[in-house]
Amino acid sequence: DNLIHYNWHWFWHWGNGELGNNGIHTLDIGRWGVGGDYPIRVTSSGGRYRYEDDQETPDTQSVLVEFDGGRQVNWESRSCNKHDDRFVTFYGEKGTLEIDESGTYRVFDINDKLIEKVSHSRNDGQHAGNFVAAVRNDTPLSLTSEILEGHKSTLLCHLGNIAYRTRRLLNCDPANGQILNDEEAMKLWKREYSKEW
Repeated sequence: DNLIHYNWHWFWHWGNGELGNNGIHTLDIGRWGVGGDYPIRVTSSGGRYRYEDDQETPDTQSVLVEFDGGRQVNWESRSCNKHDDRFVTFYGEKGTLEIDESGTYRVFDINDKLIEKVSHSRNDGQHAGNFVAAVRNDTPLSLTSEILEGHKSTLLCHLGNIAYRTRRLLNCDPANGQILNDEEAMKLWKREYSKEW
C-alpha cells in the first residue's frame, strides 16, 4: 500500500511528488494570470521534514518561477499541514485576488478591504465534455486549453522538481523553457526509455 493505488506519486521513478500531483492546477492558473509563457529562471527548496519513511519526493516544497517582465509565480506545498490556504492568490499594486478550488473569488483593495466576492461552482463535466468533443471531432484547437498551454504549465512542475533535485537555480530559454548551461540538470530532462518503447 506504499505504492498502490495512490502513493506511487511520491517516488521519482513513477511520480512528481505533490508538485506534479496537485501543483499543476495552481501553477496553470498562476501562469495564465500573470501572462507567463516559458520561464527564464526556476528555483526550488524543501525536503521530507515531517515524514520519515521510504518515500522520496518532498513533503514540504517551495518553487519560484520567474518570467520576462518581472513577473513571477510562487508555489508552496505543505503536505504535512492541512491549514486551509487559498487555492491561488494574486498580489498586485492595487490589491489582492484570491481564488478557491471551486472558482469562487474575492477581491481586496490595497488596504485589505473586501470589495468584491463572486461565487462559482466548479464544473469538471464541462472540461471533460470539451475534451471528448475535440477528440471525436478531430479538432484539437477547439480545446478550452490547447495542449501547448498545458505543456507550458506542466513544464513548470518538471523544472521545479529538477531545480529541487539538483539544489540550484535553473536558467531557462524564454523561447522554449529548455534549461541553459547545466548538463547535470539536463540529465533529468527526459528518461531513458526501455527498448520496447
